[in-house]
Amino acid sequence: MICQNCQAIVDNDLIFCTNCGERLSETKSEFQTVLLKDSVVTKTSIEKSPKPTSNLKWVALIVALLAIPASIFGIYLLMNSNNQQVSQNTNKLNKPVASPPRKSNPTQNLNVNLSNENNNSTYTNANEITANANSSHTITKIEVMNERIEIAPKEHYTVPFEVEKANVKLIGEAKLLEGEKIAGFVYLQKSYDEYFPDPTYKMFSFEGRKTAEIKASLVEEKYVLIFVNDTDKPMIIQGKFSLE
Repeated sequence: MICQNCQAIVDNDLIFCTNCGERLSETKSEFQTVLLKDSVVTKTSIEKSPKPTSNLKWVALIVALLAIPASIFGIYLLMNSNNQQVSQNTNKLNKPVASPPRKSNPTQNLNVNLSNENNNSTYTNANEITANANSSHTITKIEVMNERIEIAPKEHYTVPFEVEKANVKLIGEAKLLEGEKIAGFVYLQKSYDEYFPDPTYKMFSFEGRKTAEIKASLVEEKYVLIFVNDTDKPMIIQGKFSLE
């Protein structure tokens, strides 16, 4: 087909020229082309069958979603109320029932009190007897000497003491810290004043290379504990003696 406006060759089935855009109205073809108005096409496209709305589906879905938590919450409240009722019933069952107070018997209480007083007095007397026995056997320890002494060559060291009751023992030990040997005596005070250093009048003597121990019974009297250094070297002694 030839366009009457621009003389361009176009397809036979066109309505408008593809070159100039004019309408190909005067062309003839074997088949008459029917032109449809735009209003008809628009009307056809608009008049489609309406689709069913889905609003009801969304509403139903929302209601179902809201119903699930509500049902769960209702089940929780129901279970909680049942647990509280069970715990209340359990507490009621476990609650102790107060037993009725017993009636006191005045005569029985009086007998019990008298018995307790008698027992207490018996225990008190027994304790007093025991205390007296212990006090009678208690031995008072009196320290005679507890010191370190140094004795020059050919000299002696005296410690006077007194025994004020019978059946007392002099107990102690002397250790040689420096020197050759330990030599000691116990004299009565009056014998020491008159006869020392004559050993004939001594009560008893003690000696040793490194240590010397004393354990002797004494009577009520005044005594003198004597350490003698009869060597040519100084002597150092640690002595500890007591009356028991």
